[in-house]
Amino acid sequence: MKWIVPAAVLATMLFSAPVQAEECGWYAIAYCAKSKSSADRFANKGWGQVIETSYYNGFQPGYFCVVSGPQSKGSASRDVKRAKANGVSRSAYIKRACTDDNGGD
Repeated sequence: MKWIVPAAVLATMLFSAPVQAEECGWYAIAYCAKSKSSADRFANKGWGQVIETSYYNGFQPGYFCVVSGPQSKGSASRDVKRAKANGVSRSAYIKRACTDDNGGD
């Protein structure tokens, strides 16, 4: 018996990857702390998202940082300039990093 598989189904079977791909880019970092609640309070003021640095290659593990990204280097630089100009963070900076495929292991 022959099986006929529609092309769309075959393409999905061949090209669907169950593993999350590593994502790299530039991040604008406005604030980092050892405490997630401290980072959450900073982010709740309306700037960025909180990431756990243990899941990113390029960041010091064990921190929670308020960031924008990943994005291009130019976009991250603009976000840092805006954060400084608007009084969000005088110490904002950019950094290139990648998500860790192994979930921080």
